[in-house]
Order: sequence, then structure tokens, then C-alpha cells
Amino acid sequence: MAAAQSLKLSDSDRTYLESVTHARTMKAQTVSRAGTLPRKTDGESVDAIADKIDLNHNGILLCLRKHKEGGVENALTDAPGRGHSSEISDDEKAWVMDAACRKPSDFSYAAEIWTHAKLTSLLNPHLTPSFLRE
Repeated sequence: MAAAQSLKLSDSDRTYLESVTHARTMKAQTVSRAGTLPRKTDGESVDAIADKIDLNHNGILLCLRKHKEGGVENALTDAPGRGHSSEISDDEKAWVMDAACRKPSDFSYAAEIWTHAKLTSLLNPHLTPSFLRE
């Protein structure tokens, strides 16, 4: 990956990335990605970077590729629309939270605490989203 080896960062990008790596209010993934770029600029190998930060080899390569394609901000963030959009209403969310905070015995289960399977068996008949189905 020759392009990753010739990675260059401006002083302002390096300062910005350093501030991100020390931020306590950003997602851990963003902080990890921010640590990748200066290390690669300093000549560290992908494997050495992987050993130092919380990203695997492929995650580091993805970050480097995204930087090449769109710069620092592109490297730190995911494209919009990734992930599964919510299919559950606010009323359904409230009902789920209420059910999960109550004891299983309130719903005629013998258990004292919820297991994932028991809570799912309670929720599935009442909710329609496919991501709740097992």
C-alpha cells in the first residue's frame, strides 16, 4: 500500500488529531482512528499501530484509505446511512424499557432476573421490527 506509506499531514491536521485523541466526549472509534494517522505519518507500520491502539489491521487500512479518498474528517467518520435505522416507535421503546425494568414474575415467568431469551420471548409478540426477531 504505497499511498499509505506516503501519508502527509499538515500541522493543523496533526494538532486537530491530537486534540481528538485526548477528547473524552468523542466515540472511542473516532479517537482510535485519530491516533492512526499521525503514527502512520511518523513511519510506523500498520501492525505496530494496531498493537498500540484499539483497531485491528483491517480497521487501520480502512482509516488510511478513507484519508486518501477524503482527508482527515473522512478518515474519522463513517458515511451517513450506515447501520440499521430504528423501526420502533417511542411508545414501543417506553414499553420495552418498562418491561425490562420489571421482574419476570410480573409477566408470569418463574425466573427472578431476565435472560435475553426470556425477554425476547416477551417482546417479540408485541413488536414488529425484524431486528428484534431471533
